[in-house]
Amino acid sequence: MIPDKFLKVLLETVLEQFSTIKTQLFRLQSILNTNWPNFNPSLLKIKNMKVDPTDFLENLSYRIQVLQTLHQAMNDTLIVIKTLIDNFYEHYLFPEQMRVDFPESDFFSVVFLTNEILIGSLLQYFMLDLTNVPMGYIVVAKNKELMKIKPLSAERIRRNMNRSNFDVSIDEIHSILSILIAHNYVEQCGGSDSPEMLYRFIKDFTLSGNSEVIFNKKIRNLIEWIIGIWRSLYNLRSLDMPIPENYACCEFLEETVSRAATQGYLNASNVIENIIGYYQMLENEKL
Repeated sequence: MIPDKFLKVLLETVLEQFSTIKTQLFRLQSILNTNWPNFNPSLLKIKNMKVDPTDFLENLSYRIQVLQTLHQAMNDTLIVIKTLIDNFYEHYLFPEQMRVDFPESDFFSVVFLTNEILIGSLLQYFMLDLTNVPMGYIVVAKNKELMKIKPLSAERIRRNMNRSNFDVSIDEIHSILSILIAHNYVEQCGGSDSPEMLYRFIKDFTLSGNSEVIFNKKIRNLIEWIIGIWRSLYNLRSLDMPIPENYACCEFLEETVSRAATQGYLNASNVIENIIGYYQMLENEKL
């Protein structure tokens, strides 16, 4: 059998994803053992398998089995990400625990810097509403960079949040901005063409020298692992490609793989699920 280009790319993608899982699980265990000896979340074992390339290309039932395992691995990984994030918020980001690693003068910056990196990079995850995070952190992570460039009103911030399906009130926005003003990260400024009060970020969240070293070694390493596996495992852009015209139900498969152009759990999971359904349909037609 001479595989067509789509089938070859599908195989390459599957091999790459299972390789990512193997590599990243080893790295996560190293991060936890080295920097988080007392952080013991009960992590689900992520499905993995050694794929036989020839069998994948020539055996339809085996191909379905491999894709089903990959789909389960995507779901397992989401649970692992949620477990890590939940445990991090519940058992680390509070003064009693942070005091072990940081001076009290850095607590505020540690919390907001952590959330800026994590939420800013994984906004799609937080849009799934799987983890209970204070809305103020999301407001800051989503709007900070824009507020450094130009001042925004509370109403403009609220509209920005609503566009990403975050429901936040003007009072909540004013509350978090007041805290940031008190810590000299945000300033109020009058609008030249509007009676609304505007707000501008005037400095980044920074840490003292030793705190920055600890933050990078401990917190940044862990959250960058979470961000990295999200961006790699839920990135199937290589599958967004033309489907050979001789394929049965070609339009269905083309529409399916077009969704791979957008990165993230929901799209990646849907693409693999529909490809599984497509091959199951072909298998049933052979019976």
